[in-house]
Amino acid sequence: SIDGKQRLFAEPPHMQASMLFLPHGARVPAVGDQVDVRVRYTATSFDRVVVD
Repeated sequence: SIDGKQRLFAEPPHMQASMLFLPHGARVPAVGDQVDVRVRYTATSFDRVVVD
């Protein structure tokens, strides 16, 4: 989520990068910011997993 709201992927998450749709005026995350997302585990390969 960004600014406490769920955001939609512009395309399915894959490989090295994923794009998100952000509405006008939404805060744009900086490179390296951690963003919580909900994805299908069968379509995703993670660099790191954090269990909180």
